[in-house]
Amino acid sequence: MSGGTRRRPVGAGTVLAWSLYELGATGFAMNLLSLHFPLDVATRVPRGNEKFSAVFGISMVAVALMAPVLGALADVRGKRRFLVPSVLLGAALTALVAAPAPIGVTLLIFAFANVAFQSAYVFYNAMLVDVSDARTEGRVSGWGVAAGYVGSLLAMFVALPFVSGEIRAKLPFHFSSAIDALSVAEVSSKVNGEWVRVNAYLPTALLWLAAAIPLLFFARLPRPSRAAAAPSSHLKESRAPSPFRAVLVTAKSLPSTPSIPWLLVSCFLYFDVIHTVQIQMSTYSKFAVGMSDGEVQVFLLLCTAVAIVGGLLYGLLCQKVRIRTATLIALLNWVAVFLLALVVRDHRLFLGVGALAGIGLGGIKVTSRLGLIAVVPPERTAEFFGFFALAGEAASVTGPLLWAATLALFPDRSPLGYRAGLVVLFAVLVGSIAAFRKVRFSEDV
Repeated sequence: MSGGTRRRPVGAGTVLAWSLYELGATGFAMNLLSLHFPLDVATRVPRGNEKFSAVFGISMVAVALMAPVLGALADVRGKRRFLVPSVLLGAALTALVAAPAPIGVTLLIFAFANVAFQSAYVFYNAMLVDVSDARTEGRVSGWGVAAGYVGSLLAMFVALPFVSGEIRAKLPFHFSSAIDALSVAEVSSKVNGEWVRVNAYLPTALLWLAAAIPLLFFARLPRPSRAAAAPSSHLKESRAPSPFRAVLVTAKSLPSTPSIPWLLVSCFLYFDVIHTVQIQMSTYSKFAVGMSDGEVQVFLLLCTAVAIVGGLLYGLLCQKVRIRTATLIALLNWVAVFLLALVVRDHRLFLGVGALAGIGLGGIKVTSRLGLIAVVPPERTAEFFGFFALAGEAASVTGPLLWAATLALFPDRSPLGYRAGLVVLFAVLVGSIAAFRKVRFSEDV
């Protein structure tokens, strides 16, 4: 999306506010999508993991349909005008996920909270052009990514005394009293007592809201242009103001650039795999590997921390080797993760699998963006990044639904069922590698 005319230099406070939002918002991604809520639902009701995966996938259908329209409206009317209600509604719904209710109602509230969360990211990501310029956008984007990883770690630590009575009992009285007041259910202070994950949702909502306030209400952003953003030269010929029509025009142009469709197919398939792995790491480590709640927490902490290193390592690798080579290394990194995850049973060794997955998570984000830039004509980069984002949204739908369908073929919480789900995802990963091998970069000529 276009950022409009910039009327003043961007201040450091505005950049800080933009980065802080990422720090708070990733708490939702960690505690509601990856760690506490999936395990909460999986242990609360029969077939809970399948129900969570299906509801998440369906909610992403709504996001994929709404995102192009929301993006076009925000270009004209202002991104913050839409970001404010999305965040306020999302934070309120996140807190309501903790309310006592039948599981169907809880999942419905979660679905709406996820739609609000994902929609807010449409406006937040588009603000990058408002808080940076051509000289600083790479650096500012990197600060946002780094803040996101820090926020994931922070969200896990913030939730710990809410879900674990053993940890809460070790805190000073005034801290534990405040945590008691914000908890919706009692926790046991016994060693290795069962974690009460429903207590994690209210502090997650408060963290998201607190980190968003500077960007929502105080950051100095340029006023939106009164005219809609001008389309690329390729799209002008279509006379198609509709975002959906723009996507259709881009799709019709794909046969003229055969490497781009193969790259998009490859990206769709490995996003399908990686997005599903991200939201199923906790349930797989608990039910297939047999880790305790504390061990699952350490496992995800390790994955998240190492992902920062992975992004840096692959960034350096992409400067030393061709993008084709770097991407293949990243995909083979994931092949190793899957093979090891299927055979490793020792909990300490499985932490090593988590570290390798963290490196892969950071790395694939680097190589996927650079790969698209390498095959797309410079004048159509923005156009195809929108199409690229749509592939990511679609992958967020199909992966969880495929996972849920596979698990449904086996007994509830069966380790064999979880490994079968991983085998199915591994087959999709192999397909993504096969598609990527058909991509021809300019460096190959």
